[in-house]
Amino acid sequence: MNSFFVLLLLFFKGDCERDWMVTFNDTDPCALKGSSVVFGCSYDYPSHQTVTNTFWKFKTQKDDTNFFENQQYGKRVEYLGNEQHNCTLRMNNLISSDANSYLFRFTTVNNAWSSKTSVSLTLTGLTAEVNPATVREGEKVTLKCSTTCTLSDHPTIVWFRDGQSVSKTEFQANSEDSGIYRCAVQGQYNLSSAPVSLDVQYAPKNVTLSVHPSEDVTKGNSVTLNCSCSANPPVLDYILYKESGQGFTTVAGWQTHTFSNIQPGDSGWYYCNASNGINTIRSNLTALNVQYPPEDTSVSVSPSGPVVEGSFVNLTCSSHANPAVSYTWYRVNGKSPIQSGTQLILEKVSPANSGRYYCKAQNKHGALNSSLLFLDVLCKLTVHAM
Repeated sequence: MNSFFVLLLLFFKGDCERDWMVTFNDTDPCALKGSSVVFGCSYDYPSHQTVTNTFWKFKTQKDDTNFFENQQYGKRVEYLGNEQHNCTLRMNNLISSDANSYLFRFTTVNNAWSSKTSVSLTLTGLTAEVNPATVREGEKVTLKCSTTCTLSDHPTIVWFRDGQSVSKTEFQANSEDSGIYRCAVQGQYNLSSAPVSLDVQYAPKNVTLSVHPSEDVTKGNSVTLNCSCSANPPVLDYILYKESGQGFTTVAGWQTHTFSNIQPGDSGWYYCNASNGINTIRSNLTALNVQYPPEDTSVSVSPSGPVVEGSFVNLTCSSHANPAVSYTWYRVNGKSPIQSGTQLILEKVSPANSGRYYCKAQNKHGALNSSLLFLDVLCKLTVHAM
């Protein structure tokens, strides 16, 4: 036998199997679909050997070509190792077919070695749960984000409601917590779970009775009272009430009530009740103040009966109106108003005070004159001694 061959044979026999080794950091990694995974890997061989090539391959693969040279992998796979001792591999943008078992193999000038174990990659997605999905305000809610396997990089899970960050995964529900929830891995927000909803039910809130139009309510116009609130489930019953001498009486049993030809008698205090099956809530008291121009303007005189020269006479003007009116006194054929005020007081009248008088009542909605009052001052009868 050739002495060189014998020497070489003895040399190979001198290499112990324990000097050849491939070690994986994790043989059963779990990663999210669409994310990245790193197969931590190191390998050893006798110091006199020189590595000539390294391979990552499918466990079932027969040849020694790198599996990622297939076009479907493109640039999704990065070999982070070298031809010394590092065999780490990174896979990006993981898809379903990447869930497979992988081996590492390397060759030297006169030998080759394959890992005795494989790396079996499992892919999963995030599943969001809101428990319970329907609650009443004040009840406890728990958010849970789960996977079918334990993610190898133990990431931080974050939550979003309608796109806004949620800080707690357990809380007492209030109406603002209703919405669409998703969980995601911090820093990988595009890999979120499918959406789940939380429906927080609550009694009517902010029950308000409003008047439309909100400006002055004028007699004869159309005016609408509207009861509004927020509630979940929606309000089933609205009832409108008006204050009366015996308390409150029912006006209508619906959300909106319209006075098509409103009258002063409709003035008063109103409120509404809103009920949704959870509770009945009362609105604020709302005043309805129907305004109108002067009506029934008239003049009265005191004392009644004949007016004698030198006596005291009080003329009083009255009218119905809202808002209150101002009064002005006139004498027919007079050059200007006599005075303003409710009363016109004439002291020690004389025949010169005789004439026709009237008053005018006026507010911002209009004016109305009274009918004429004829004041006839009689001369005092003088008796002479004989």
